[in-house]
Formats: sequence, structure tokens, C-alpha cells
Amino acid sequence: MASDGLKRVSGGLSRRRFLQGLAVSTVAAAGLTSCAPQADTGEESLSDTGEGKAAGYQYDWETAEGEIVHGVCPKNCYDTCRICTKVVDGVAVQIRGDKDNPYTAGSPCVKGQTYLDYHYSEDRIIYPMKRVGAKGPGAQFERISWEEAVQTITDRFKEIIANEGSEAIVPYTFSGTFGLINGCFFSGVLRFLYRMGASALMPNMCEAAGVAALPYTYGAQKDVDPEQYANTKLYVSWGSNLSATSVHAVKYVKQCIENGGKVVVINPFRIPLCEWADQWIKIRPGTDTPFALGVVKILLDEEIYDKEYVGKYCMGLDELRKAADEWPAERVAETCDCTVEELQTFARTYAEAETSIIQMGMQVNRDSNGGSKIRAISFLPALTGQIGTNAAAGYQWLTCGYWALNFDNVSMGSQFLGAPTPGGGYVTTWDQIEAGDYKYRVINIADYADVLNETGRYKGQPCRAIFVYNGNPLVSVPNNKRVREGFARDEVFVVVSDKWYTDTADYADIILPCTDILETEDIHQDYHGWYLNHNTPAVAPAGEAKTNIEMANTLAKAMGYTDPCFDEDIPTLAKALIEGTDGANPIYGPDMSYETLKKEHWRKLPDFVPYADDLANGFGTPSGKIEFYSEQLKDLGLHPVVEYIPSAESKDGTPDLAKTYPLNFLTVTSKNLCGSNWHNIGKIRLLHGDPLLYINEADAAARGIVDGDDVEVFNDRGVCNSLKALVVGDDVIAAGNVAGLKSAWPKVMDGKNNVNVTTPSYTSDYGMGTSFQSNLVDVRKA
Repeated sequence: MASDGLKRVSGGLSRRRFLQGLAVSTVAAAGLTSCAPQADTGEESLSDTGEGKAAGYQYDWETAEGEIVHGVCPKNCYDTCRICTKVVDGVAVQIRGDKDNPYTAGSPCVKGQTYLDYHYSEDRIIYPMKRVGAKGPGAQFERISWEEAVQTITDRFKEIIANEGSEAIVPYTFSGTFGLINGCFFSGVLRFLYRMGASALMPNMCEAAGVAALPYTYGAQKDVDPEQYANTKLYVSWGSNLSATSVHAVKYVKQCIENGGKVVVINPFRIPLCEWADQWIKIRPGTDTPFALGVVKILLDEEIYDKEYVGKYCMGLDELRKAADEWPAERVAETCDCTVEELQTFARTYAEAETSIIQMGMQVNRDSNGGSKIRAISFLPALTGQIGTNAAAGYQWLTCGYWALNFDNVSMGSQFLGAPTPGGGYVTTWDQIEAGDYKYRVINIADYADVLNETGRYKGQPCRAIFVYNGNPLVSVPNNKRVREGFARDEVFVVVSDKWYTDTADYADIILPCTDILETEDIHQDYHGWYLNHNTPAVAPAGEAKTNIEMANTLAKAMGYTDPCFDEDIPTLAKALIEGTDGANPIYGPDMSYETLKKEHWRKLPDFVPYADDLANGFGTPSGKIEFYSEQLKDLGLHPVVEYIPSAESKDGTPDLAKTYPLNFLTVTSKNLCGSNWHNIGKIRLLHGDPLLYINEADAAARGIVDGDDVEVFNDRGVCNSLKALVVGDDVIAAGNVAGLKSAWPKVMDGKNNVNVTTPSYTSDYGMGTSFQSNLVDVRKA
């Protein structure tokens, strides 16, 4: 919905002046350009996308005209690209990657190259809006003042608190921005929510199972630098797809090969890296644990593990051997749908490598048995002596998990909640949450459908308001049909802070306009790399858009809260985040400060070998060693080593259900989207094309499906009717499995459902994370 007719706002940019940015937006994505009109072919063209309707002007990057402003992409992406924006007369005219940064290496991804279209889109929300008429698709909104919006919101919140209790206000936030100040995990917005007494959200959408599992092996999570892929002798891509999720890391894998290294891919779905791989093993989804234990058994039986290292630094080998003995090669092959030879070849290749890095993808842990899978895989680099011995050896999961920033006393809001933010670190079970010292109820994002509909664990716990920022749950959350039903309830008051009329915003009573990357100062730690970054605003906020911190502070004061923290601005928070009370952050060097980071734009962590200090001083486990056997897990009622518990929906776990829904549905990442970001941007939508369903030729033939057919993927939860069949052979995906691209917006697909109407709400064995990949379906022609 475009906001036509909105002309001017006092003290800000006029709509006309704002849209002048369209005339200078440029894009260098896969040959697309907005610098010339498109021929009328009868099909959608760039001139139909709502971006760049005026002919653009290609500014010379090297000209003296204008200035270059340094920033960083804030999206939920491994790369966290360092970018530069050319600004002329207050208008951003060009985006490039920071050529001085070795990771970004001068170019953002194809999505990042459309940031000007993203920023200057005529569909962007730049004023507060109030819904007039019914909730849902086609909802209509009218412009109101910030004063009216804030008054409406706080009046309703106060009424709910008085009548139902503060916990009836339910937040939703995730990764619309990963900024440490304006984001979801550590943001200052949490202080407002916790001060109000809203339900505390566990943001366990993505990596919770793995984050919870790894400390039981190593005592902490310390990942290798992905730039070290170039220097390792064996790179293992396990359930990952760098070509879609970390395009700038691919060059380091290529350098690994050029340096004589080997590449192995373990993935049920063919990824581009398979073209370079020495071995591709397409194990059945959900069976990573028996495959890893099968590798362990070969290492131990053939005595090709590092006996000296294990004897000195590890404990529980006998118990690990007992667990692995249950998985001889023949049983692994039958369970995982691989061959004995594939298993043996990988185990011996891994043991023989002088150095190796296993890069574990997020999809591995998004399963009901996701924590067990990550823990089982984590044993391998310990058995081969790869932990703490070399910078180019170990595992890669989430680098950002162990940086020394001052989260606790800066932005997490624990002073209001009574405990650290729930759901992080070692939290593994609901018993641990219930034993925590939280003033208000804790809810899990994985259970969001139940939360909104007051069912399951949340039966009898009212939901009367939803406060959404940094997210689009009606695209991203599992069991999406029921989530939509929760938003549609008449008694639920919905506030959405966003830049776009998303599927979620269609259910809002009030929409608050937020700033974007080009308008917001923030601090960003890399998701994957070893960098800390400063984003400098390039242009003034459009219209009346506010940063998340400004929004939260405004609402807090209107609620009557006088706490000093609600007077703090972004520079104050950024300085405290980096420097704390000691005035510097020595992990980045003795001169590291907020002002230094602003000047340098980014700084990389000093080179070190992860876990080297642990080898010298002891690991952070109860025994001080790498623990193959964990008494902590035993006390929590989990297997003290690891065991294979089949996925909650699977041939092994639910054979009767598998007879009705015989296909494992993998929901995979598109290289043209980042979560649900960018699908509303026309140029990206053209590149993305129709969302595809990859289906094996045998499964397609059995259902009368041919290439290009519109298909429906369905189960008891819902029907995904937005996919086109791409019929492939065993060299892409095995029979019994289908794969579909995730995160498409229903509203830009004529209201058709995306994949998340089929995905379940099961929580993972560790960390209470999501289980998107535990999903049985069937497919039919539409």
C-alpha cells in the first residue's frame, strides 16, 4: 500500500523530497539497472516494481562531489557486510562494499546492492498510521500524529495492565535488525518492555539448540575465524549453504581448495558448494546424530583418533565408546540413507586431515533433536585433537557468542526483569526457566501460536496486546496459520513498528514508523566473522521515523516511567556497551573505545586460537575438561553422552504419520532473501522469481507432477499453495524429501500461503528452540 497524497511533515523530509531519492537510486545486481526505461513486454519489469520510476543518474564514486559514509548491513546474515554510502546534498545516491575490509572485499551481496531502492521505496511507511476498518489482508490505514499514536497505545496498555495484568502484553521481536542497541537480543527496547512488566520473550527462533548444547561439551562456545577456511586442510560443510547465507565466505573455501585442501558436504539437499566437493553425503534429514556417532565408532575402533590429546584434555571416552557402539556402519547406512562406504570414507578423511573445520549450519539445530545433533558433531574435533591447537582447526557455529561486551549493565533490562534475558546460554529445559528469578512470565517464540491463542502451555494466560518490532511473524513463525488466527482476534490490540506494510502490519491497530540502516546509528558484532562494527547514519530519518530507542523511550515516558535509562540516547548506550565502567575494551586492543570504533568504522578481533587458553588452564565444564559425558545433562534428565531420538515427525519417530505424509519437507534459504527481508522489493522479487519446490522425479511421477506445475504442500497444519514444482534427480535431492524456499510474503503472492503454514511448533531437545525441519508433508498438483 503506497501512502499517496502525504506531502509534508514539519521538521522532517517532505514525501516529495524523500522520493527524490528514487531518481538517484542505483543497483548493480545480476545485470539489473534502474538507469534506463524498460521495454513493454507485457510482463512485470523494473518500472512496475515501485522503485526507480524516474531515470537514475550514475554518480562517479571517485568524484569529489558528496561524501562517503561508512556503515554496516544490520540484517540476520552471517556476513554483516561493511558498506559505504555516497551522499550528495543529503540524499544517498550509491551503495558499495567497503573495499578496505577483507571480508566484504568491496561488494555487498545482491540484496545489499538494492539498499537505495529499499530506503527510498514509495511504499515505505514514514508516518504513524491508524487502521480504519477490518484487520487482515487489504487493511486500510490513515495517517495520525505521534502524539495520537502514543496516547492510543499507552492508554490501551494501561487498561490491559489494570484489568488483565502486564503479562497479557506479548512482545514479538527477532532479526529485522541485529544492531546491539536497536535490535532484539540485547536492545534497549527490552528495558521498556521489562519495565512495563510485559511477558518476557525467549527469542529462540534460530540457534537456541546449538547454543545450549555446545557448552556441555566445551564449557563455552568459541568458534574459529571463517577467514581461516582458506588455511585448513579439510573444510566440512555440515547442513550449511554458504552460497545463500554467507556469500563472502565462499572465497575462503575456494582458497582452501587452491591451497590443496579438501571439501566435504553433508547435506540432504544439493548446494552450490557440491560442485567443488571431494565428497557429498546426502543423509536423511534429522539423522545427523547417528551419522556422527557412526564416525566416532570408526575413529575409536580403528584407533585413528588422537589418543594423547583425548587422554589429556577429555573425559568420558568409555561412555562415548558405549554410545557409539550402538551405531555400526551398517545401521548408520540404513538409518541415514547413506552407504557404508560414504561413512567410512568421511571418517578416515576427517581423521587423516592435519587440520579441519566443521562448519555447522543453522538448519541442523532447527529440529526437535537439534541439540543432540550439534553435541554429537561437536565430539569429532575433540577426538582428532583439533580444539585449541591451531587457528584453522575446530568448528564454526556462531562467532558472536563469546565477545566481551557489556550487555548485562547496559541494555538488557535485567534490572526490571530480575534475571538475565531468558533463553540464552546454558538454558536447556523449562525447569531451568521456572527456577529462574523472573518477575514476569516467560514465553517461548517457538510456542508463539499457542501464546497468542492461549492454548497448550499457555492455556488460561491471557494475550490482550501484541507489540511487534524488528520482525514479521506472519511470514517467519512456525505453525503460521494459527499465528495468523491469534493476530486476528478482535480482543487483541496490535502495535507494529516497521518500515513496510507487511503481512503482520495488516493486523495492526497502530503502526509506528522506524528508521532503517541509512538513518540509524548502531553497533554490530559479526554473526560469523571476527569483527565489531559501527554504523554511521548517512541521511536524516525520513518523515517522522524514529529509531527503536527513541520509540521505546517515548512510550516509556508516556507510561509515566521516570527511570534515568529512558533518557539515554544511542551514543550513550554505544559508549557504555563498548567501554563499560572501565573506559576501554581490551579484547580489541588497549586503545579500543566508542570514539575509536566510530573513527575506524570496524575493527577485527586480534588473532588467537580458540580454546588455546582452555587447553592451558582448563575448560569451563565442571570437570575442567572436554566432556563426552556430562553429569549436568544427566541431572536434567537428558542422556549424559548423546542419543538418537528421531525427529518429532519422521519415518523413525512417527511411522503412522509418515504413511499419511511420507515426505520430509526442508525449508531452505534463498540467496535473494534474508529471513523475510527484501521480498517486497521489486528488483529482488524479479531475481527471486516464483518460490520453488524441489521434488525428486520419482516422487513427482507418483503424483502426476511435471516440471513447472503449481503444487500444494500440505499436512494437518495447513496448505502451502505458493510453490512451483522443479522436478530433479537424485543428484539434487533424494526421493522421500522435498525442499522449498522459505520467507516469501503471502501479500506479494496474491495472498498465497508460504511454507510456514506447514511447519510445526515442537521445541528442540536442548534450548527449547524451533523445529522447522521436523515436518512431514505430502504434495499434490494445485
